[in-house]
Amino acid sequence: MKYKVLWIDDQPNEEFLDAAHAMDMDIQVATCYNKGIEWLRANQDICMAVILDVKCKITEDPTEVPSRDAFRDKWLEVVKLCDEREQIPWFVYTAGDYDGIEALDILLPRDKKYDPNRQYYRKPVERKAMLANIVQAINLNDMTAVLKEYENLFDFCTEFYKELFRIIINIKKNEYTNSTIFNDMRKVLGWCTSYMREHGMLPNDITNFNKAALYLNKVNFACKDNHVGVSKTMVPDYIKNSFMACQYVCNNGSHSKAEGASDEADNNLVVDEDVKNGIAPYLIRSTFFELLNIITWCKGLPTSQEGIDSLRADIGKLNVQWTTKV
Repeated sequence: MKYKVLWIDDQPNEEFLDAAHAMDMDIQVATCYNKGIEWLRANQDICMAVILDVKCKITEDPTEVPSRDAFRDKWLEVVKLCDEREQIPWFVYTAGDYDGIEALDILLPRDKKYDPNRQYYRKPVERKAMLANIVQAINLNDMTAVLKEYENLFDFCTEFYKELFRIIINIKKNEYTNSTIFNDMRKVLGWCTSYMREHGMLPNDITNFNKAALYLNKVNFACKDNHVGVSKTMVPDYIKNSFMACQYVCNNGSHSKAEGASDEADNNLVVDEDVKNGIAPYLIRSTFFELLNIITWCKGLPTSQEGIDSLRADIGKLNVQWTTKV
């Protein structure tokens, strides 16, 4: 699993990025403080550390000259955002080619638990020490241990890293009344639909998870009719049930009665309300594990063109009666 790290520096370089990548860091570069703060505000939930340049720029204006004013005027705003999410560790990385670098010792707090004896790191000679301490700080975070339990999911479903991150943190914190997490689950399920379509499990005209769940249900029943040359476990019962459960809960839970919407199946939007009111304290957790069943099963689908073609041929033998108008 890659560590998401923000680096605010007007002159990023490939040597630094290569060294960070070798230590499992995925660096988000911002060449001015305004862009870095914008990214951090939108990605507090997935950011795992921040690196700050001192002599930098505040804006993207090409005429702006890098100066210490950028750090002086903006670093507290960055630190505030870091503190809002259970202390995102932040580090100062500076060339020190200016008068007054000693002032950083006075300006910066000494209560950084991750590195209390060092206020800043000098470019480039202390790069290695800083990167090592960033990794140490990240690994000391309780959330990191939880996320590492599911790093195979992040490596597989890279396009929805942010949604998976939020879902898993929700489970870690046991925020069982936070019904908004169902919308993140719904997005991941949409990605699973696309993956199944591309890897031979679904026909090309199925483009949403609702229809995917119904189609797989039909494949499951068709497999039980002992079709020659077709495995009965192409879509096991537990996978069929996981799809149907997620389809109902995530769709129902992504809407509230206050919206004036209604559930297509039974016209009864209860999931959002029951979860928010604590009536269904285990529903988020149980749906998460159903989602894990689905993702793990998707990982087992063929990836070679030969395997994909073979799977499509086997499904074709089932002669599944299907229409997109469901």
